[in-house]
Amino acid sequence: MKRRADLDRAVIALLFASLLIGAAQVCLLPPWEGFDETAHYSYIQQLAETGVWPRLGGPLSSAVEQYGKVAPMPYAAYPPYTAADGDWTYHEFFLASADQLEAGRRLVQAPAKASWKPGTMPNWEAQHPPLYYALLVPFYWLSRGWSLLQALLLLRIVSYFLAWLGLCITAAAARPPESDLSPESAFLYVAPALGPFVFPMWFPEMARLGNDSLVTLLVAAAWLAFRRLLSRNRISNYCAVALLCGLGLLTKATFLPLVAVILGYLVVRCWLAREPEDRRASRSGLLLFCALAAASSGWWYLSKYRETGNLLGAHDIANLAGSGGLLPALAKPGFFHAFLEGVFQVGISFLWNGTWSFVEPPWPALLPLLASAALFGLAHLVFLRQITLAQTLRRKTLLSAAWLPLLTLAVFALGLVFSVWVFIAAYGVAGTPGWYLHSFAPLFSIILGAGILTAMRSLMLRIPVIVLLLYPLLFLPGVAVLEALTYAGCG
Repeated sequence: MKRRADLDRAVIALLFASLLIGAAQVCLLPPWEGFDETAHYSYIQQLAETGVWPRLGGPLSSAVEQYGKVAPMPYAAYPPYTAADGDWTYHEFFLASADQLEAGRRLVQAPAKASWKPGTMPNWEAQHPPLYYALLVPFYWLSRGWSLLQALLLLRIVSYFLAWLGLCITAAAARPPESDLSPESAFLYVAPALGPFVFPMWFPEMARLGNDSLVTLLVAAAWLAFRRLLSRNRISNYCAVALLCGLGLLTKATFLPLVAVILGYLVVRCWLAREPEDRRASRSGLLLFCALAAASSGWWYLSKYRETGNLLGAHDIANLAGSGGLLPALAKPGFFHAFLEGVFQVGISFLWNGTWSFVEPPWPALLPLLASAALFGLAHLVFLRQITLAQTLRRKTLLSAAWLPLLTLAVFALGLVFSVWVFIAAYGVAGTPGWYLHSFAPLFSIILGAGILTAMRSLMLRIPVIVLLLYPLLFLPGVAVLEALTYAGCG
């Protein structure tokens, strides 16, 4: 009893700490410093004020564009590092006249106008389904009459709380019974709460306006429902998984990897069913899963196909028509160099990319994070090798459920690699981030927990593992200081 109580206290402490650090990250960010916040806010505002979501090529809110003329905006990602979509960098703004500083202060602190007016720049986030934005509309209404800074704080806090709930659900689902306090169950219980500290890019990715936070919550809920389906082949469990997958697809197309892996597993399960009753239940469940998931989310993707010519509604894919397409891009000079650079950037941006100004520490500071990803990933493969062969032979199945998190990660990674190709073909440069992977943190915590457990079983690796787990305690304060100095105009 005492051992599980100790585990409970550790998990609660880690979850509470991640909530506090996320809230601190929210408060640290100036307006629009979170990735793509201008576009996400414009989507919410347009939906709240007009009742209509943006269409491909539709404009940003004029309020966002007016802000950039008076107050500082994030630094551009490429030299000469001017303000992205604005007239002022942080450094330029704080060197400006007292009148300019006062104008910026008034804009941030004065009550914001409760109206949506079209600006001139396109809203690139119009490609996304509306569920996340619809959920935040009531909080936007609540913040009417507040200052822009106060409204953004509320929306960011709500958004981060959704992601944090995903961690809580995952940890609660992994809580072992008293009869099973094995090392495996203990590490899998702690891993969801520990994950944001091992890979701290979680905090800037989730502590902002962005639909990845709701993806995290729905991934946790869908995985919990799927685990129940694995243990009980009931129609009600198929319905729960299908509806949660449909909601995920109505949040963001990045939910597709999990849907694809679940669908593939259900197909294999149906194929391997031997008893007539199991075969009927599996087939009925598979058809029900497909029907409910398609009925709940298919309307959106069909509408985007009519609007853009591609099912995802992705503006990058839509822009391929003007650049010649995917295959001609292979023959362009420098394609493979840009492609390799883009794939490398996907991995690095998963580890750390800061916020929209891309405030990064010297590259050696990222090496321990890279070592953590490599060590725990390889250790997880060893873990799978140890348990899967006997499990597969015993159950006479071609696919062990233990592989599903890794398969989902592989499908997601392939999608990001394809996105790198699309981005280069459409724009000539690589620009696909890897921080989207953090939205699957509830699922990938299984990889982390099993990886830490396997590595700790090696006497030679125990001290390096402990050092790697403690390193973020130094890394996070360091990058927070760098960010604060940048936002204060010292960068």
